[in-house]
Amino acid sequence: MRTTDTAQTTKTSRGPIVVSRVRYEPIPDEHAAVVLTECPHCGHDLTESATAARVAARPAPALLGEITADVTRDPAAGPRARRVLVTLLEAFDGRRPYSQMVALATPQVIRYLRVAAELYRRESPSRVLSCHVSQPHEGAAEVAALCRIGRRARALAARFELAEAGDWRCIALRVL
Repeated sequence: MRTTDTAQTTKTSRGPIVVSRVRYEPIPDEHAAVVLTECPHCGHDLTESATAARVAARPAPALLGEITADVTRDPAAGPRARRVLVTLLEAFDGRRPYSQMVALATPQVIRYLRVAAELYRRESPSRVLSCHVSQPHEGAAEVAALCRIGRRARALAARFELAEAGDWRCIALRVL
């Protein structure tokens, strides 16, 4: 094997294999787009005007406005969302009637569960393995859960909204 600064050569049964090193030099200024220093047609010096144009073309820092306080988290959202997911999975497995889900979920979620129950084979009861709740704003909670459905672990995404009665209701659900 011969090693040089630019390439390596190795002999094989099919002949030599040459591997060349790629030289990479980062551009010193990522906003710099000027390569020519003078116009190829008239010979005008482009460096001075291009620098001024480049500085003017850079975006101004965005003004974000006032800093807002974090959302006050509802301590009941996490445990309640997990309990609703467990109950929805019980209906998904056929261990509960869908009529009991009316107060916990929207008709779209119940319809989705009925269709999904026909698609996924289950030899054992479905379980919620982990549940992570975030609150993007007051009155809403988004859930990412890991569930065991049959023999497989599946991700589950859900969105909950706080109902007028003060209880959390599932408005969107997807088994991924």
